[in-house]
Parts: sequence; C-alpha cells; structure tokens
Amino acid sequence: MASLGSIVNSGKLHLVQHEKWVVAPKETNKISLDVFARSAQELVSHQSEILSAASPAQILQYIQLFNTAWTTAKLAQNKISASPKGNNKPIQFSSFSKQYSWLSNFFQTLIFDESKGRILSHVEGGYVAFKAEQAEESEFIEGVIQEFDPATAKAIGSHVERPKTAIDEMYRLEVLKFAQNPVLTNLLKNSGTAPLEEYTSDSFWGTAHGTIRSDESNQLGRILELVRATL
Repeated sequence: MASLGSIVNSGKLHLVQHEKWVVAPKETNKISLDVFARSAQELVSHQSEILSAASPAQILQYIQLFNTAWTTAKLAQNKISASPKGNNKPIQFSSFSKQYSWLSNFFQTLIFDESKGRILSHVEGGYVAFKAEQAEESEFIEGVIQEFDPATAKAIGSHVERPKTAIDEMYRLEVLKFAQNPVLTNLLKNSGTAPLEEYTSDSFWGTAHGTIRSDESNQLGRILELVRATL
C-alpha cells in the first residue's frame, strides 16, 4: 500500500475505501461523507509521516484538493448550504445549524498550519492547542491536534483561560481555514455584506443566542467579516 507521503506527493485525490487508500473517481459528489471523514482522520492521525515526506507546497495543494471534494460533497448531499445572495439580514450560525455550520469552528475541513507544523481537522483544535501553549500545558497539545471531534477538543481545553491574544490567533486560524478551502471561500464571499453572528450561548465569541450585541460580543462573527473583506 502506498505511503501517505507518496499519496500527498502524487497530487491525486485518494480516499480510504475498504481499509485501503485508492484513487478517488472523478465524480465525488455522491461518495459517502463517512468515507471523507475516515480519510481525513487518517491524514490527521498520521500527519508526522506526511510532514516528513512532502513539501509544504505539496501538502497545501493536496489539502485544497481534498477540501474541495469533501465540502462539495457536503453541499451536494445537503449537509450545508450557501447563504442567499443579496440578503443583508444577519446570518446566525452555529455548529448545530446545518445550513451555516460551515462558519462554525466545529466545521470539519483540513487545515495545514505550516508555521506550527500541524495538520488540523477543524479550527477548534488549533485554538485549543494555542490556549494550551499559552498556558504552558503542553501535555495535551498533541491529543487536541489529532482529535477529530471538535466538541471533544473543546472539552479537553475547557479549563484553560482565554489568552489575551486570542482574537489575533483566531483570525489567523480563520484565514487558514478559508484560504485552504476554495468552496468555503466562495460561500463566504457570496454572503455579501450580511452581518455574521455566532448564535451560541457564548457571550464573547458569540451573541448569547442573540441576546447580547455589544462591542465585546460576537467576536467570531466579527473576525469572519474581516476575513470576508480580504477575499
């Protein structure tokens, strides 16, 4: 069986099917999302092999290829949807909102963080790892990076306080997320100028379910609007 390093270097999309990596067919829209998820898990779990065998440019190219197919399949299978064009009403999003879950930090998409030598499967893992670094709690960083379930990753780092530089780091991670997923880039651009609001109980990153709208709330929504403005 081909090594993950050679698969990434091949420039061709491969997926895990029947316990083996195989070249994906040209039409991937109808492939089970479980196949994509399993493949993404394998890539993240064995990232050390990839990082040592492929160049940053090759890794980035493969991740963009993988994310395009994976996210397009989610759209085709109605797991997510685009925002309506020409509508400036606030877009309220959370991981529980199927339509706009792609704006959430829980949305699963591969992220190559070259500066830290990591491959993540969601922004949440990268942010929790950052919190651990700032708190000098390095013992659970590797586990968080490789944790495929974002809710579990968040729970692992729930005891760590939010760093003072949290907003800067979140912006950096969001830029990576959208830059490495062409489909998400288009979805975000097509949201136009509609306000983006994280509709969760969090009163800092979100709006406390729409009950708080102040300069100190909805920081994630504000960050995403900044990212959108750079596209």
